Amino acid sequence: MNDLFELSEKSSEQIIYVTIPAAIFQAVLRLPRGVKLWNDLVAFWDDEDYFLMGDAEFGPPAPIGLSLDFENVDFSQQVLDGIDLRHAWLNSSNFSGASLKQARFDFASITATNFQGAMVDGASFVIAFHRPGQPPQGLSQKWLWFYDVYEDDI
Repeated sequence: MNDLFELSEKSSEQIIYVTIPAAIFQAVLRLPRGVKLWNDLVAFWDDEDYFLMGDAEFGPPAPIGLSLDFENVDFSQQVLDGIDLRHAWLNSSNFSGASLKQARFDFASITATNFQGAMVDGASFVIAFHRPGQPPQGLSQKWLWFYDVYEDDI
């Protein structure tokens, strides 16, 4: 098994589930125009419905189901303006002091994520979620447009 990707077959529908770890994300960010490249990847994966993993409401599943596992990662003090982190699992990650202007956290899991001192001007948290009683830290009420739901219900 390759340490960079976790592959598993979780159903009889012949879907390959791939977990993309933070090491891949961080490697892409080190490339020239890394944020743009990452955003292009996320846009492609979203357009192909790789994040839906076969929700019956949206039709047949894509052959690949992706999970972005960035839990417990230290992103503090990084400049990530405009980064697209839709659908990412960011539980207990640290964005303290980071620049996240115009970043997208839509549909992301942000349970106990630290945003203390982060610049989030224009960031989007549409339907971002967290476990009850474990909200993200450091976001003012104007950014709390997300639902307080159990991750297991998603």
